[in-house]
Amino acid sequence: GTTTVTGTLSRALTSELRVPFEVGGTADSNDRTVTPAAVGNAKRELKFPAGQTTATISVAVIDDSLAEGDETVTVTLSTNVTAYTLGSANSSVIKIKDNDAVSVGFTVAKVDVWEDGTELIVTARLSNPSASALSVPISVSSSTVNGYASRPADFSMSTTDFDFPANVTEVTRTIQIINDALNEPNEQFTIALLPTTAS
Repeated sequence: GTTTVTGTLSRALTSELRVPFEVGGTADSNDRTVTPAAVGNAKRELKFPAGQTTATISVAVIDDSLAEGDETVTVTLSTNVTAYTLGSANSSVIKIKDNDAVSVGFTVAKVDVWEDGTELIVTARLSNPSASALSVPISVSSSTVNGYASRPADFSMSTTDFDFPANVTEVTRTIQIINDALNEPNEQFTIALLPTTAS
């Protein structure tokens, strides 16, 4: 969406007044477009036409798919003691609320493998990229009960998190299947992704 910041003069002037302003905050040019724009190396300027006491700055929010949390845009007027003085409300902060929730899941829900010492590659995928690194904990369910694989007798893997670097949507983990000499039925084990308050 688009929002506006309005500058106000204490009185109308007989000629145009240009007030430089700076744009800051945590949002960058990939997140917002500010008008009036800067021309070359010159500062942005808020222009008050002759006879008018108000002028506006437009901030258009860019709707991306990046999960980055809430961000801010700060508009600050610059002083010019020879032409005008600034009032106390010379800065405005706009909050951009992020609308990109992240979900995570496995690319394959069930895999059948032979007990031949192979390596099983498990891939977890985010629904959309995150602007910051994200760690998703896992749990591994195994058992010595008949029909369930046990660790480390039947397979081995670390139980640490699936760690997603910033802007990466897929990471993999390797599970080593153990080739033993036991005559046993088919076995299974479960890997589950756990929710986190951070994500």
